[in-house]
Amino acid sequence: LPTLTGFYERLPFQDTFFETITHSDFEHLVGWTVTMSPTVLLFDVPGNPLAGYRDQQRFFQRLRAALVSPYTLMTTSDGWEVWERTRHAGSKDAHDGHDGPVPGRRSGRL
Repeated sequence: LPTLTGFYERLPFQDTFFETITHSDFEHLVGWTVTMSPTVLLFDVPGNPLAGYRDQQRFFQRLRAALVSPYTLMTTSDGWEVWERTRHAGSKDAHDGHDGPVPGRRSGRL
């Protein structure tokens, strides 16, 4: 799918819900998201038929709650909630705009 869409998932999991099994996995996901600091997060609008079943929706509600400090819900569009990174000028939370490595490229020396 990434080859067709040009979108390369940067998450440490293929399926965030099914691979986040323990509380430690969840904390890893939250920490990873805060560390990578993507500019925008997209969540299915709760209650949308495509948002998954009840347990999936609860999981993503818990994830939203865990990320409410560094992110803010800005709008909903076409079944998506659009959350944007909150910037605090001069704080250590400010981000340089780099959203992580380019897919297919390795960091470090050759």
